[in-house]
Amino acid sequence: MGFHCVDCHFAQDMHGNGHLYGEVAAAVEVDCRDCHGTADRYPTLRTSGPAARPGGMDMALLRTQDGRKRFEWREGKLFQRSAIYPDREWEMSLVKDTVTPGNAHYNEKAARAKLMLTGEAGQKGQWGPGGKDYAHADEKMTCFTCHLSWTTSCGGCHLPIQANWKTERQHYEGGETRNYATYNRQVARDEMFQLGKHGPAKGGRIAPMRSSSALVLSSTNINRERIYIQQPPVAASGFSSQAFAPHYPHTERKTETKGCSDCHVSDANDNNAIMAQMLLHGTNFVNFVGFNAWMGEERHVQAVQVTEWEEPQAVIGSYLHRYAYPDWYADHEKRGRRLPEAHDHAARGPSGCVAIRGEYFFSAEGAGGLRVYDVASIANKGISQRIITAPFSPLGHDTHVASRNATCVALPTNQPIAPERNRGELMRVTNQEQAFHPIYHYALMTDAEEGLILVDVNTLADGEPRNNFLKRAVTWNEGGILRGARHVTLGGRYAYVAAAAGLVVVDLDDPLRPKGRGGAAQGARARASSSATSS
Repeated sequence: MGFHCVDCHFAQDMHGNGHLYGEVAAAVEVDCRDCHGTADRYPTLRTSGPAARPGGMDMALLRTQDGRKRFEWREGKLFQRSAIYPDREWEMSLVKDTVTPGNAHYNEKAARAKLMLTGEAGQKGQWGPGGKDYAHADEKMTCFTCHLSWTTSCGGCHLPIQANWKTERQHYEGGETRNYATYNRQVARDEMFQLGKHGPAKGGRIAPMRSSSALVLSSTNINRERIYIQQPPVAASGFSSQAFAPHYPHTERKTETKGCSDCHVSDANDNNAIMAQMLLHGTNFVNFVGFNAWMGEERHVQAVQVTEWEEPQAVIGSYLHRYAYPDWYADHEKRGRRLPEAHDHAARGPSGCVAIRGEYFFSAEGAGGLRVYDVASIANKGISQRIITAPFSPLGHDTHVASRNATCVALPTNQPIAPERNRGELMRVTNQEQAFHPIYHYALMTDAEEGLILVDVNTLADGEPRNNFLKRAVTWNEGGILRGARHVTLGGRYAYVAAAAGLVVVDLDDPLRPKGRGGAAQGARARASSSATSS
């Protein structure tokens, strides 16, 4: 149609208004309803975005370069003239017309969506004009939550820094630098649809979400030694940089919009994966494969190189590897598709379960207990032993926790975090961030004889190298219910443990006071109560 950026963003959005804003969304003057109206009223043609002046700017006064009105009502229809092309104009789609029976633009499907009532009435399928509380009211959600054809889904970017590479600075101060960082998108797709809530600048309304330019960083020094690889930064508030933010995709199309089952459970119950993705619970649809795959073996722990280092960082043997690096792919085929490079370290016992967070590798090693290895130098050719138990003497570093028969280890997140930084109430109020749940302080270990063991691992993230001593925070095995525990996984505040008694659910809302919930744990309590009564 010839629609251009400046047909929606006027002088203030383009050049600012003299104020500094903490986010781009807060600096926008216009809102969808200013030109399209709502289900209950026609547009006022006054800006109402977060950066609009009191009362808004009157868009009816705007003119094109040849002096004609940019917005003009004609016979009950609103037209907009292009700011770029003198011969182009278009009729504005007015929301109120689409929900008004008898209007030429009436659309019953659109009317039902826009006028659906909230609460029990909406659950019964009641909808219609004049309702006091619409389920999809303008003050609850942005228009482009539904009216988008697709949204960019970015899984983060890899910034590998190469020292001693003279380059021009491209931003701000100019000049030259001796370090060069390429900006490599790890995942850029359009299949995902995720929703969340805006901050107060947009009234907490529901909106599409995407990765907020989440970064992973690597650095190669002048000796071509990789001194750290693929590490997400940690924010001053302790959160990982792998975060999500509201996103306006600018992909509205007249004939495309989201349907009910994109955001609600369908009658056929066939959209569970779509719902999990939309609610940001994750579906493993996009997983970042790091430079190494980490393994636990009978007598060793091991890191096996599974990708190339150059960008795009293709998994060795993959289709991308085949087409991006045909020579290396051919070499891989000649080797019988065997991966040639790995680094290992002797384990204290059979490593049956492993996890990695940042530059630390966690391993449950049977009678050897829990061992946390330092793997900061896993890709550094200048280091002979790349997996180590301690970067210092054991007198200054001991990340081993003894237990009788450690079988598995799990972390609440595999992202680098620092919960101790998040203790300041004033900081959280200022940044409008929630506090860390206490479960994020711990690593969880199952022991076939002792049950569930929690270990406080915050000391590995405080930047102080002299206090890295791990010890148990709590051991839980109420009534012996976790006897034979062999695997644990975390979902929110709950630990799900596979034990001899079956699946045991442990509530860790207060991690230092675990509680059995449902399943085998409930049955064990009932049996214990019955036994006590009989006695």
